[in-house]
Amino acid sequence: MPGFVKRLYSPLLFDCLFALSGTLGVIGVVLDASRAYPAISPATQPLTKGAALVGAIVAAGLVAIVTTRFDQKHADDFVFHTLTKSAFIAMFTMLFALALWQMLFAAKLGAVSSYATIGVLVASWSFGYFYTRARGTGS
Repeated sequence: MPGFVKRLYSPLLFDCLFALSGTLGVIGVVLDASRAYPAISPATQPLTKGAALVGAIVAAGLVAIVTTRFDQKHADDFVFHTLTKSAFIAMFTMLFALALWQMLFAAKLGAVSSYATIGVLVASWSFGYFYTRARGTGS
C-alpha cells in the first residue's frame, strides 16, 4: 500500500490532473457563461436552511482537515506545499476575479452563474498549481 499511495502523490500525476481539470474548468466557464442563475426560491424555514448550511460547512471543514492531514502524511514536502499554496492562490484568484467581474463587467455582460463559478474555481486552482510548480513553493 505505501508504494501505491506514493505513486498517487507523484508530481507528474498531479501535473496531468491539474492540466485536465484546468482545461475542463475553462471549457465549463465558456459553455456556462450564458446560463442564468438557477432559480432559487425563498426558504420556507430560513432558520432550518441556515442551520443546515452551517452544518454542511462544519462537515466539509472536518473532511478537509482530515484529508489535508492525510495529504501531509503521505506526500513529500514539495507536493504538499504545492497543493496547499495553489489552493490558497485559487481561493483568492476566484474571489478577486468575481469581484472584478461584478464591478467592471456585470452591468454590460451580465452576472456570472453559479455553474460558471465552479469552472472559475477549478481553472483558478489549475492556474495556481502550475504557477507554484513553475515558481516553487518558496520554502
